[in-house]
Amino acid sequence: MLYLIRHAESKFNVVAKNMEQKYGAGYLDAEEYTAEKFDRKYLDVEITEEGEGQCLLAREKMREIEVDVVLVSPMRRALHTCAIVFEGHPSKAEIIVEPCFREIMESSNDIGSKIHESM
Repeated sequence: MLYLIRHAESKFNVVAKNMEQKYGAGYLDAEEYTAEKFDRKYLDVEITEEGEGQCLLAREKMREIEVDVVLVSPMRRALHTCAIVFEGHPSKAEIIVEPCFREIMESSNDIGSKIHESM
């Protein structure tokens, strides 16, 4: 069985959500969104407190599932999500950071850090 888990809410997800509320469906074309999208403060952004709560809920659900291997992106938000979700997991699954699991490079949020700086 293969399970896919998306990273928890990131600080950039909050920006996008706020822009969508402000501009509606056309927020992707808004100048303000473009400025935020390429702001360096969103380089390899972390998850939010809400995201940490999402991870705790996922952890409870995942505890009931036997896991052999976890493949995770080197992006900080993915690593942080993985660390929380699989902390103390009964399977003690092998966790492999896969550098090929990256973003499509559409914004500063898609640029990762050096692996040793990610956690």
